[in-house]
Amino acid sequence: MRLLMLKGDLPTPELQIPIADEVGREFARADLGYRAEKIVIEYDGAEFHETPAQQAHDMARDAKLEALGWKVIRINAKRLFEEPWSILTEIERALHERGRY
Repeated sequence: MRLLMLKGDLPTPELQIPIADEVGREFARADLGYRAEKIVIEYDGAEFHETPAQQAHDMARDAKLEALGWKVIRINAKRLFEEPWSILTEIERALHERGRY
């Protein structure tokens, strides 16, 4: 994912961004993202993120991130290999919306 972003001329993302809740307690670590723009990019591996329990956990986590002002972009292997340019477009659009450019 990171290599695709770099090859696509996107700004270098931060890795493993710690994210705290309203009281300062860390509740998440983003795979990749842009802290200043509050953009989280998560890569969902099939073996871990396809179970119903994990999907429910991810949805709750995403809702909490969004409530704190973060934009969440989730990518899976199928999309990464079949639609890499749509991923770059989505990230670039989010960066524009958040004032990066």
